[in-house]
Amino acid sequence: MWTWDAGMGNSWRTTGDIAANYNSMLNIFHANVGLASYAGSGGWNDPDMLEIGNGMSATEDRTQFSL
Repeated sequence: MWTWDAGMGNSWRTTGDIAANYNSMLNIFHANVGLASYAGSGGWNDPDMLEIGNGMSATEDRTQFSL
């Protein structure tokens, strides 16, 4: 999928929906580790939204923002 999406749009989902918990965030991170090479100017991987402020701890919020 990541090899042809750039010709179809500017971003593409790389995972299912995230939940406001550390395990969900970590699973999405691990699913995206090897996908950086498929993104670049005009085409971006979309690992879903940030859950910052939606119930995780301050440490978990900072972790997700950093990742």
